[in-house]
Amino acid sequence: MPFVKGKSGNPGGRKKLPQDIQAALRELEPLALKCLERVISSKSTGPVQVRAAEVILDRLHGKPSQQVQHTGAEGGVLRIEVVYISKVNGDG
Repeated sequence: MPFVKGKSGNPGGRKKLPQDIQAALRELEPLALKCLERVISSKSTGPVQVRAAEVILDRLHGKPSQQVQHTGAEGGVLRIEVVYISKVNGDG
């Protein structure tokens, strides 16, 4: 499906989680927090438990925002060049 200029590809935004799934995740939230507490105090907790805790917390509260900075060569100003080529009289 091609994109239409000036029209959003996702006008409704991200769909919300159904109420029953939100409720089930909220019940698991204390376990996820306890898992993360164990991870902080002990290195023996497995990565699967940590990932499960992250998924539960991300679904409830969203992922933390990340700042992204774009720079040019050697940290300088980013240069963006746009080249527009049009057809004239059927040429090109």
